Amino acid sequence: VTSYLQDIAPDLCDRVELYDKRIPLFDKFNIEEEINNMLSKRVPLPNGGSLVIEQTEALVSIDVNGGHGMFGHGSSKEKAILDVNLAAAKQIARELRLRDIGGIIVVDFIDMADDSNKRLVYEEVKKAVERDRSMVKVSELSRHGLMEITRKRVRPSVTFMISEPCTCCQGTGRVEALETSFSKIEQEISRLLVSKSYNQSTFYFIRHIPKRRKHLKLEY
Repeated sequence: VTSYLQDIAPDLCDRVELYDKRIPLFDKFNIEEEINNMLSKRVPLPNGGSLVIEQTEALVSIDVNGGHGMFGHGSSKEKAILDVNLAAAKQIARELRLRDIGGIIVVDFIDMADDSNKRLVYEEVKKAVERDRSMVKVSELSRHGLMEITRKRVRPSVTFMISEPCTCCQGTGRVEALETSFSKIEQEISRLLVSKSYNQSTFYFIRHIPKRRKHLKLEY
């Protein structure tokens, strides 16, 4: 390890230590769990809220959610929203570093009525990104609660480096509804019956899910 670092990052050599414990290193420091978390779109917040991170080629969107039933009314509601947004501000800065997200990031914070609270969230984000070694610029919240963050992109984000697009959904995150699939099957059967290549002595097998058989209405 040290000889490898001598070639690519000699300044890190003094940080190398021999680990000789019986517990695997990844288990000792929960490294594997953190790697799995990096692939998850949803990130829980300490106070019950959550972040939903969507990475695309153009930009990264981060939606701040408070969860149902956690807000009260009036000033107590505004305070609860502020607490979630402040927790989100800290976590967002951490996720940008952890996932090595670069480019344009648009954050949709929970709407706040008090302008002073919006300022507090803005200052919290600015403070949280100070630890980042990459160049980060933060804009103030818009009247719709949106914040634009730009972070210098050095390489593809960790998510794209350790994962690949799903072969079923082609990276969209959605697959065809069963009703749509069965409708296509019926249309294909109709085409087959009227085609010149159709032969009544030939058997055709359709693979399907037994519980969803009701969606497939064969009346030929």
